[in-house]
Amino acid sequence: MEDIVPALYKRIKADYTSRVKKNSTVQSLLDKAEKGSGTQDEISLYARALGDCAAKALEDGLKADNLPDGKIYWFIADRTIKPLFKLVYDQVNAMAFIIQKNDDKKNGISIKPIKADFPAERIESIENKIVYVSMNGDGADGTR
Repeated sequence: MEDIVPALYKRIKADYTSRVKKNSTVQSLLDKAEKGSGTQDEISLYARALGDCAAKALEDGLKADNLPDGKIYWFIADRTIKPLFKLVYDQVNAMAFIIQKNDDKKNGISIKPIKADFPAERIESIENKIVYVSMNGDGADGTR
């Protein structure tokens, strides 16, 4: 049996990347951060916008038509959802690092910003919920 996950994740990631590039909020916030005028509050807006792009890419990519038996099995969830969330996490942390570094520079602080830990347990909890809904419904969307 062919492993469908690499191609599936590649499509999901490409869809996510396309959505991010087209998202005016994401692009505007990135531009502000790179120019040194981003704020701490905008990190949350950025995270939210990236999360929306990721959710839509996952929703489209994990449709029943793209899945064996129309179900999201654990091995599929763990190899598509977690890497995409890790990508979003890395992008949010990169922006937070830039903004924090700029804020520190303006205030004469020379401490290297600390990167937050990846919330692996939280992501696995989300994966478990998605798999459970998929397995107990008629399709990937959990409907009966």
